[in-house]
Amino acid sequence: MLGGLSLGLQEAGINVVLSNEIDKDIANSYIKNHPKVQMINDDITKLEINSILEI
Repeated sequence: MLGGLSLGLQEAGINVVLSNEIDKDIANSYIKNHPKVQMINDDITKLEINSILEI
């Protein structure tokens, strides 16, 4: 299962709401395993975090 860290965090009571993956195939697998988590399929170094988090 992809997203083992997310699964562990969820089992510990942490609400995972956002994930990032540059590889399209891995991102798609993650989405299937974690449908309630927003996935950003992009290079993390190019993301504008303020606009993503609406800060």
